[in-house]
Amino acid sequence: MNETTWERYGAASGLAFVVLFMLSVFIVPMPPHVDASTASVAAYFTSHAKALLLTEVLTAFSVMAFLWFLGHLRHVMQRAEAGHEELSPIVMVAGVALAGMAVVSAVPGSILAFMAHRGDAVTGATVRMMWDWNQVSVAFLTLTLGLFLMVASMAMVRKEMVAAWLGWAGVALAVVCWIDGIILFFQQAYSSFDNALGLVALLGFALWMAVASITMLQRPEADTPPWPKPRRSSAEGLNRGPVVTKPPANDSSAQVRCIWPARLNHSTRAGSGASAWWSAGPRRLCMNSSWAAFESQTSRTMSLSPMLAAT
Repeated sequence: MNETTWERYGAASGLAFVVLFMLSVFIVPMPPHVDASTASVAAYFTSHAKALLLTEVLTAFSVMAFLWFLGHLRHVMQRAEAGHEELSPIVMVAGVALAGMAVVSAVPGSILAFMAHRGDAVTGATVRMMWDWNQVSVAFLTLTLGLFLMVASMAMVRKEMVAAWLGWAGVALAVVCWIDGIILFFQQAYSSFDNALGLVALLGFALWMAVASITMLQRPEADTPPWPKPRRSSAEGLNRGPVVTKPPANDSSAQVRCIWPARLNHSTRAGSGASAWWSAGPRRLCMNSSWAAFESQTSRTMSLSPMLAAT
């Protein structure tokens, strides 16, 4: 398979995550409020034990799909950054932390649903502890989600992937997640405002993921036209050293400018490494944004002796 096919698989994994994630959220009735009695919490898990366990299975598969999509993001961003490792490692770490927090937050509900058939073996204190654990872990999960959205959206704003407008929407959504996460730490009673804020964060994240995945599926990064290359004669080739600009024959004070090819990195000039332009992809050669900036960093100027200049 070529790179375009693998990129489409990566983008499709994002859509798979959205479907599995939304199914895991809506196949069970709304859970009790944070201030619900221990008896009502226990009754909820007893009445919907099988559906809750199915939810956790879907959650596990959604985490797997998200990790695949995360690897795809890392691939796209690393190529967009031309190996400079700017935002791509932060997105990767934030995404892995988000997946880990999703698993941690699913543990208390899974245990309560799994133990529901044991009746009196589950004490009220155990139920309350697990329920409060769920509340706190969801707060950590929401804050981590805000970090992932913020960093990935910053990459979109910088035009490393997808579209800038989606990046700005993700930045706003990240702020909503952070506000909701902070409120969850201090919430001791039901709040319609926080409930609405959490719903916005939940649905907004699913929509953000769906739009990003569909865009990447329709426009794989590997199919993006390459960055315009500097004009070079066909006789020069790629690895034949610097381009020498000779001075006029009648000007003894002129200088020879030795300009290294724009498509070679420093390692290649020293005799190792590989050419950088093809692996960097479109919008990558930030150093070569203008010939002036390029020459100031990579050109070397040397004066000719009068005898050599005369020739």
